[in-house]
Amino acid sequence: MKRNVKIVCVVILAVLVLIGGVFMFSNLFGRFFGIDKEGLKKYKYSCGGGMLGDSYSESVQEYSSDSALITIRSSEWHGDDGAVKEYLVNGEILNELKAVFVKYHMKNWDNKKFTNMFIADGASHSYSFDFETDSVSFSSQIYPEKYSVKLENLSEIVAQYLKDAEPLPGLVREEAANKGDYTLSYDRNSGKLELSVYSYYQKSLCYRIVNGTDENKKPDSAICLYKDGESVPILEESSKYDVTLYAHSHNEDTVTLNERLLPSKYRLESLVAKQNLKYGKEVRRRPTPPTQLRRNWRPEL
Repeated sequence: MKRNVKIVCVVILAVLVLIGGVFMFSNLFGRFFGIDKEGLKKYKYSCGGGMLGDSYSESVQEYSSDSALITIRSSEWHGDDGAVKEYLVNGEILNELKAVFVKYHMKNWDNKKFTNMFIADGASHSYSFDFETDSVSFSSQIYPEKYSVKLENLSEIVAQYLKDAEPLPGLVREEAANKGDYTLSYDRNSGKLELSVYSYYQKSLCYRIVNGTDENKKPDSAICLYKDGESVPILEESSKYDVTLYAHSHNEDTVTLNERLLPSKYRLESLVAKQNLKYGKEVRRRPTPPTQLRRNWRPEL
């Protein structure tokens, strides 16, 4: 009887050890067992971290059941508002990118260290793949040839789809920054508060509030987007936290739209209250010059 009990205990222990081993193996090595069978929702390549702070990125993400959105963003230095170009292409591009991912077993590249070399002030090249339930990402300053030749397949696919693609409407700004002279597009010593939209891509509208005065200011949390000429906002969003805008400084934030804007003129407004209460009044921020979305893309923002 005791012998039978010992045998049962040993069997139970063996089963528990086996289950634990399988679970551990699954966590350590099998996290992506089923990822190859999932649909690719988004792919992104980005390069940045150089001495001047220049950057470049291209992303491909699902837009509808049969289309994908390619977004290309670039900036020449850390203070450059950058340029954005976007294209709507056939959704098959995501399947082709996934095919490369599967072919070269890139699920095993997640957080991989490709080389021990380090280049001071050198740029890093990052890749990410977002699937239905999981994601894979990796980054390196240098990719050995056996990896770089495989990664070239990804850029070739994107380039092929861009060949005949038409650019989508983009942000047009009258106060475009001068390229190449490393001058900021805003003035922190203007003596006034200024609100401007500096970038628009996918469903994100990026804005900047600049305090060019000698006083600290506390912008109202509400940001309102209007179609030019209309008084009812098409979007009103409040910040989740209070921000104090110190003298001669700026703050950047983003509002997320429910859908892409149609080509037209829009304006963005915010209410700014004087922090010094002895004045006992609020100052209404004058509307920014209309931000226009046009069919013809102008690379300078």
